[in-house]
Amino acid sequence: MKLLFTIAFISCATLGMAQQIQLAPGETLVAINGVPVTQQGARTSLGGSDQARAQAEANYMASRGIKGHVWGCIGSFEGVGWASHSNPSTCTPGRRMRLVADARARGRDGWYRVRAWR
Repeated sequence: MKLLFTIAFISCATLGMAQQIQLAPGETLVAINGVPVTQQGARTSLGGSDQARAQAEANYMASRGIKGHVWGCIGSFEGVGWASHSNPSTCTPGRRMRLVADARARGRDGWYRVRAWR
């Protein structure tokens, strides 16, 4: 378990603008809410602004009922949350950082939120 946390932390710090999305077998993405998506073998890279990427992630989480991180880290720190109301809380950074994205999406079972800081 400790090893998985370390890998997640490193990917958050080093991925930068290129986020990797693992596609389900037979699934192909062209765009998510207008955010450009290109396929590279079995993996896909998602580009766009921090806000567009956060919204795409929130939409993806809501459409599949995923209550956790799905694509790595946007910026230097990312928090995700889920609740039955429209303003779910998320994790926040332990040091002073600038909020660069705040996105929400409604799913069948509640609201999903993704926030990112740099």
